[in-house]
Amino acid sequence: MKKHLFLVAAGLMALVSCGDDNKPEVTKLDKLTKVTCYLNDSQTPLYTVEINYRDDGEIANMQRNQEDKLQFIYVGNTLTVGNAGPETTEYALKGHAITQEKVSVENPYANNEIYVSDEYLYKYQGGNLYTADWTTRWPKKDGSGYETRSYTGVNAVTYTWERGNVTRFTQDKKEMVYEYGSQLRPQNFPLRVIDSFDPTVFDAFTPVNLLFGNQIKNLPKRAYWYMVPETSVLYAEYEYTYNTIIGEYITAMTIEETNHTPSGDIRNTYKYQFEYNYKVK
Repeated sequence: MKKHLFLVAAGLMALVSCGDDNKPEVTKLDKLTKVTCYLNDSQTPLYTVEINYRDDGEIANMQRNQEDKLQFIYVGNTLTVGNAGPETTEYALKGHAITQEKVSVENPYANNEIYVSDEYLYKYQGGNLYTADWTTRWPKKDGSGYETRSYTGVNAVTYTWERGNVTRFTQDKKEMVYEYGSQLRPQNFPLRVIDSFDPTVFDAFTPVNLLFGNQIKNLPKRAYWYMVPETSVLYAEYEYTYNTIIGEYITAMTIEETNHTPSGDIRNTYKYQFEYNYKVK
């Protein structure tokens, strides 16, 4: 891995101009092609995701741990993501922004019929994702149908933007707060505030994030969440640190997680490595 990162760094610095201004020209590798995550001091990755692209630059597939390959199929304004199994995610696109998301899975209590387990309707203001109506379904164990719960209107998922960054994510009386430093987020780094209270998961870094309208302007330095209205009681905290090469490529990141539980604090360290091998044509 260290050898591979060295080759990436070498590739980025390979082309040096001898022109009048004598400024370096960096090979443009603007697409993230691999994410590797290590938990605590383990030498074995918690997960590895490889991202492959088509000739036109769109994502072709993602492969997790060299096993589970997700294929990306584009038809008109619809993007479908799935593997050989029954679970699929369908995205509706308007321009380059996702406006609707449907997750379909099998019902083990009704002859494995396919049903939509989660459906999101995303709404934007000036390119900022500010709310999402969410409907979730789960099967009854007797096979007689489904239970449904919807989060819409005042109960919808909401995002609060300040100075170009998402500072709050709120869902079902839980609220995550993000604090930012002065370091700008490179345009090729698809980190975004997702609809989750666990910012350590791969969904926070997947290139699919670039299809959710405007991205955050700065890199977060801290996040924490609580239950509304008890805003002083924190359930978990996260501290971010980053490594970069020539400013535009974040090659490593660490998230220090502290979970506050009744029996004491539980701490974890997530170490990420990011690789960029896709050359822009």
